[in-house]
Amino acid sequence: MQFLYDAPYYKVIRITGPQHNLLGLSLGHSESIEISDLASSEPHENTIKSDDVLTQVITGLKEINHQLQSNYQINKVQFVATDTPDKDVYRDLTKELIFRLHNNQDFISLSKQRPDINKTNT
Repeated sequence: MQFLYDAPYYKVIRITGPQHNLLGLSLGHSESIEISDLASSEPHENTIKSDDVLTQVITGLKEINHQLQSNYQINKVQFVATDTPDKDVYRDLTKELIFRLHNNQDFISLSKQRPDINKTNT
């Protein structure tokens, strides 16, 4: 897996053989979570629904917050609708990404500055 920071998104890219998934999360409090599909406008027979991704992300966030005894919050989500459909992958990617942030592990930075995550984990 590759972990990137591209302000304001922390991103994880997972490629395993023919399967591939991208998930971007922006941390912060919001009344609702904004979700963006980064897929091209080309028609594709297998597309992932944004509601399914959001459900998995929220589930993963609840699980990792419980595990870490933390209170991370997400205000934006990015995904690619033409990625490989999987019933649990976005839940798992959310947990991996938050765990990595929580433990101050490295992200490849595509932006000049990475914010202090302690300010976003209130």
